[in-house]
Amino acid sequence: MPDEYKLHLDKLGLKYNEYHDFTDIIGKADIIYMTRVQKERFSDPIEYEKTKNAYVLRNFMLKNSKPGMRVLHPFPV
Repeated sequence: MPDEYKLHLDKLGLKYNEYHDFTDIIGKADIIYMTRVQKERFSDPIEYEKTKNAYVLRNFMLKNSKPGMRVLHPFPV
């Protein structure tokens, strides 16, 4: 998460957690919201290329999830 967002959340007194490998904590989640890495939000094409495949949800990552846990994703219609 960009530092400016963290500072804003801190000013508002809002708690947040960052995880670099969310498979360690996925068993605590009721809902996971996923979206694609959005190329249009990157000003540097090299940064996009480095990041584009970093956030992919795979079946094996869900092995320790709660029964009934839902994955929300804005798939195209």
